[in-house]
This record gives sequence, C-alpha cells and structure tokens, in this order.
Amino acid sequence: LIIDIGNGYSRVFNKSVEKLPGIQATEIEVLMLTHIHTSHPATLHSLFSSHIVRNLIIPKEKTDGYYSVVELCREFDIPYMEYSHGDVVNFGDASIKTFENEYIKRSTQPIIRLDISAFDETFTYVGGAYCESVSADISD
Repeated sequence: LIIDIGNGYSRVFNKSVEKLPGIQATEIEVLMLTHIHTSHPATLHSLFSSHIVRNLIIPKEKTDGYYSVVELCREFDIPYMEYSHGDVVNFGDASIKTFENEYIKRSTQPIIRLDISAFDETFTYVGGAYCESVSADISD
C-alpha cells in the first residue's frame, strides 16, 4: 500500500526499496490518493509507465485533476475505486477508515488522517499539515 505521491516520489520510493535486500518493486498492489494535487496526473503517468499498479483508490472530486487521473487509469487499464472522505475503503483483508480533509489558514496541504486496519492491527497515518494543525489548535 502506497499512500499519496508527489513529484519526488521516484527518489523516495527507490531509496526505500533499496533498503529491502532482494526486493525489486515493479508491482504495487494498492496506491491511494488522499487528495488530487495538480502534479498527480504527470506523476501518475510516470509511475504507471514504469511500474505495475494493480489498484488505485481516489477521492471522488469534480475537478480537472480528478478527471485527468480517471483518464490515465483508462489509458493504462488500471482499476480504480472512488471514495468520499469519511468512507471506509476495503481491499483484500485490509480496511482504511478515511476522515474529512481540512485545511489550516497558512497551508495549501490538507490535514490528512487514515486509520488502516489489517491482521488485527490498526495503523494511523497522518500526513500533510496534520501535525501543524494539532500544534495550531494547542496554541489557539
């Protein structure tokens, strides 16, 4: 499971894989986007061109970026699943509880939280401006 990608994904992704002896990451089971960013279509095109992506999970948005991502999925024949923030997304033996994305005044990145459950364990993913928002709430 890979959550979100950006312009520098390939450097970070390849460095992470290099740390796993004997692993060659050419197949990605699930890629999930928590929001559609303007760089996602170009980044996804690059990723889809160089790796096998079995499933894409995207938030349903009525934006140009959303429609560009859907078109890329069709072009590369990648199945995608849409969700609305607040939904629980299930795949295989795992589930992801999503939350409403919010924004804080001084950031263009959303406040992201996901609760990922699998194998009787739950992992909470926080991204974007989440930690910044917590400290902003404390200081207010």
